[in-house]
Amino acid sequence: MAMLIRDRFELLTLRCWIRTKALDLSSEGSDASVRQVAVSQLFHGEQAITLPVETDLSLLGMPDARETAAPSRCSLAGTEIAGQLVAAKSTAKDGILWFHISRESMPLAVLPWEAMVREITDLVLVRIPNFLENSYHPVADPSIMICASAPILDGPYSLPSYVQGLLDVIENAAVQAGASATVHLFVDHEVQDQIGQLAAGRSSPHMRVELPYETPVSGPRSSSPPDAAIRSPWLQWIADCLEDEVVEIAHFISPGHFDGTGGAIVLANRPDENSRHGDIIDADELIAFYDRLGCAVMGFSSPSMPEWVAGQRALAFELSWLRPGPILLSESSIDPKSALAPAYATLFGGSSPESRDLTRFEPAHLCVHPELLEPPPAQVVEKFGIGETVQEGLPQKKARIAANYVRQRMASLTETRDLTPLESWEREGAREALSFLSSLAGRGE
Repeated sequence: MAMLIRDRFELLTLRCWIRTKALDLSSEGSDASVRQVAVSQLFHGEQAITLPVETDLSLLGMPDARETAAPSRCSLAGTEIAGQLVAAKSTAKDGILWFHISRESMPLAVLPWEAMVREITDLVLVRIPNFLENSYHPVADPSIMICASAPILDGPYSLPSYVQGLLDVIENAAVQAGASATVHLFVDHEVQDQIGQLAAGRSSPHMRVELPYETPVSGPRSSSPPDAAIRSPWLQWIADCLEDEVVEIAHFISPGHFDGTGGAIVLANRPDENSRHGDIIDADELIAFYDRLGCAVMGFSSPSMPEWVAGQRALAFELSWLRPGPILLSESSIDPKSALAPAYATLFGGSSPESRDLTRFEPAHLCVHPELLEPPPAQVVEKFGIGETVQEGLPQKKARIAANYVRQRMASLTETRDLTPLESWEREGAREALSFLSSLAGRGE
């Protein structure tokens, strides 16, 4: 699907994948061995600009694609990929190079590509999503859920400073975009008072901060039926507290976890209990949580813990294949100098070219649909996340959740191959059902 987007929008794209090569170690009949290389090729739309080149994984800081730890040193200097970046620089018109890692090459996703590219050139790397249709449109009054945890399992870090940094980013972006954002904060119980004091004076015409939410989570559950797919006490707590809210953006501040096959985030084992166990939350559980809240944008920030960053990189890669919607990931620090600032301004519908300029900031992992980077007036900032004003009947918040759900599902229905007659009928039936649901939300029925 990423290649269809590349071709439709004529994107300047670096595509990478892993190739396994057999090696004949001797001519005396010894067993053949294999090695894995990264293959890369530069495209402009469907036209190849360079031939594919191979790079040993060891040159990228990865001794083997099966490595489970974060690479210790990562650089493109001296590789043929660096030459491709030079070619890209001479072709790029907007300072952006789009990036695509093939699905079967997940080990490449644990590398810090944005930082590696910035070392060679000032191009900004933006990841191509894997869903053809854009599922997210800015709204004038976005709602953001921030969950921040410093699990003892992975070592302490200055959680309040990270929360402060993200609030700065959100408020600055809201001012630039003329938006009115509401932020819901969920943090470890042991720092809730400190975070509450930090957030107390932050409310302004452009950002309202909601904190605290009562802990522990062992109290009464909501009236909604439990979701078997959501096992995490953190996600259950947040979903219960925001039962009557809509959340466009969910942003987690935490370490990551990588087991060699997939990524996850790690929170304290409970909001009111921080022990050596930890709460490891993978892509499948997060997707169920996002769907419960009607969330469209998936954000993550990893603290200054190099040994844990691979988990969030792998998780972001997995999510890009499983669920439509923008994905943001920042590492080591959160401040207005990171690319999260223009990313949030874009998500809020900012029209100022300066506020949306990704090229002036330290790189961050961004996976967004090209339509979101088109300058206004191509973008439409909607009041309720659907094309019509919600009237009496269906509550506005429920209508926004329904609208986000419809967009997610619609974006997932685009065909990438020839379908059987049965599959075509099922797909068309799903589209009609989603269109009907959207019309009900729009009419307020």
